[in-house]
Amino acid sequence: MNRHIVNLCRHLVVTSIFFAAASVFSGVNDHPAFKFKSNKELANLKPISKSQTPLSKTDQKPSLVELYYEEKHPHQDAMLVDTASIDTSKLIPRKAISLDPNRPDLELPDPQITNAGKTYILSVVESILDPKEKVRYVTAKIIGLDEGRARFIIDDESSEVVGNLVIEGEIYRVLPRELDEDQQLVYRLKKRKSKSNNRSKAHLISKETHSSIHRLEKQLLKAEVIQVSRPVYYNETVRNAGRSANLIAEDIGQVDIKKILKQDISEISGLLDRLHLITNAPKNSQYEFRKITGNKKKGYSVKFRQLINDIPVKATSKIEISPEGQVTDLYTLVINPQLATIEPSKYSKEKALKLALAAVNLHLGKPGLQWVTLDKSPIELSYKIRGNEYSLVPYWEVVFYEVSQNLGGYRVFVEGHTGEVKVVKTATDCWGAGSDSKSL
Repeated sequence: MNRHIVNLCRHLVVTSIFFAAASVFSGVNDHPAFKFKSNKELANLKPISKSQTPLSKTDQKPSLVELYYEEKHPHQDAMLVDTASIDTSKLIPRKAISLDPNRPDLELPDPQITNAGKTYILSVVESILDPKEKVRYVTAKIIGLDEGRARFIIDDESSEVVGNLVIEGEIYRVLPRELDEDQQLVYRLKKRKSKSNNRSKAHLISKETHSSIHRLEKQLLKAEVIQVSRPVYYNETVRNAGRSANLIAEDIGQVDIKKILKQDISEISGLLDRLHLITNAPKNSQYEFRKITGNKKKGYSVKFRQLINDIPVKATSKIEISPEGQVTDLYTLVINPQLATIEPSKYSKEKALKLALAAVNLHLGKPGLQWVTLDKSPIELSYKIRGNEYSLVPYWEVVFYEVSQNLGGYRVFVEGHTGEVKVVKTATDCWGAGSDSKSL
């Protein structure tokens, strides 16, 4: 009887943990990428088409002579190969459930798409709504091609559609025209040579000035980046000046562990740049290592932070790396200095040190105390993120150790813009304050 009760309690504990975890993850794992079929699943599908219908309205698609120069040459990595006028009502799964129980389900024709002079049949396999972004994603298998697939993102309110197609090893991008959003242009992306096993960076072809289409293209490509990593967990907080993102997945990307152990920060900046749709990392962003732990058997945990104006941002980012060099956990907080409000520091290092020393003496109210600083805890200036819009405020941080009365250590923060001071007792005592100490 006692054993039965123990087993029952164990079952209840496990069940409670499961449902608690499910409730935590359900709030953040609602990104459509979690519902997509994997590329392997798509490759294994062998659909047969019984009937077809043109996806593009041939009488409304633009001719090449109608296009202006920038439409024909939008990006150095893209080449115009075709035009279209996509009827989004045809991008639905082929089987339609009949509302009349006396009638069989309908089997709709498969849409055909013409691309670079060839016609391909699409078998729509899933249509997934994203209520947060008010768009839907449609995934199709290209019949007769093991690696042929297409994914579209559709704004049903505006009828704008952006597509990403993989056909016989080539990648094609479908974008609406600025002059007529019911018409689309199809571009073939140039192949990029990779010096390693890293997945190539996803390139946006649309213009930032064409905001609605740029948004759709970014959402589509970001969803594909998340999906191909085989995600377990994803969450993000987006602000005008920056973004924090956390992705846990089987394979987010590849890094060279040897370079990271040699403190080569280019491995971090390169990873964040390749994943810019998730990290929102601006070009030429700078970073510095904070801490590297682990071993070649279990893998490594790497903490780093962003530098702006050669000043570190206090918030720490992190990646977890498997022994094979695969990134399995990515947490980043990246600020765009072009968009952020950055308060200047009005106090030099010497002035901040004087303010901090006066503040700690006032805090304790004991005259005649003797303070030292340690070389292992140098005076540091960093940016603290403030507010929902990620404003940056400079902070001087000073760690003092009292040696005359053994009062321990105190950490003092001096706000570099206003001079406001905060004193905090540290958990570290003054032992070890020897040759690397400086009296004040």
